[in-house]
Amino acid sequence: MKPENTRAETDGLVDLISLLVMLAEKNPAYWDVVDRYVRNGLLSAQFTAAWNGSASPVGAFCGFCRPNAFGSSTMNCCSPAGAGLLADLHRLAVTKAGNEYWVNLLLDRDGPEARIKTDVHGDWFAVTITMKQAGGLVVRLPAFVSGAADVARAPSSVKFEPGLLRFGALSANADVSFSFALPHRTETFSIGGVDYRHAWRGNIVVEVRPAADRFGFFVGEASGVTR
Repeated sequence: MKPENTRAETDGLVDLISLLVMLAEKNPAYWDVVDRYVRNGLLSAQFTAAWNGSASPVGAFCGFCRPNAFGSSTMNCCSPAGAGLLADLHRLAVTKAGNEYWVNLLLDRDGPEARIKTDVHGDWFAVTITMKQAGGLVVRLPAFVSGAADVARAPSSVKFEPGLLRFGALSANADVSFSFALPHRTETFSIGGVDYRHAWRGNIVVEVRPAADRFGFFVGEASGVTR
């Protein structure tokens, strides 16, 4: 099926991600899919700053997102849905199983279990986790991290398992840091008769072409382009 509708509401995206979360709680492989939709869909659909002095509704979510831009309006259903899902993801990003804390999503958050801080340095994704509670720590890695050779700066005691970094017991206030490489790739999707070329670094879309004239997606520090 070819996507022909060139507009999408944020609340529809929220329903999709919510279903993916339900799948991920039964099959952890879906957390990687959740990450891609949250990082490139939900987070990109929120107005976080005004453009060039315009009166953008900071904090709101776009009502009719286009493939490469926010579109021209917000809607009363989209902003509450987007904000509600962000709250759920904040809770689900770190969960506890027995004496271990599992990091399911490498998204910036500060919760009662742990603080997660991430950053992109060139072709590397850097992570620092500060434990708030004592216990074991297990971090889910994106599917493109295929082996221990892709991970840098991790403590020598960490154990690499397929899709996971398993740290031993950590005390409260302990910090752990690591990085993993972001491979480059491109994909082209035809939507409404227009070919959109997406440039990826790992799970992150950093550029889409053709670019929008205003309110464009995927422009900023990661792409080297500013709004």
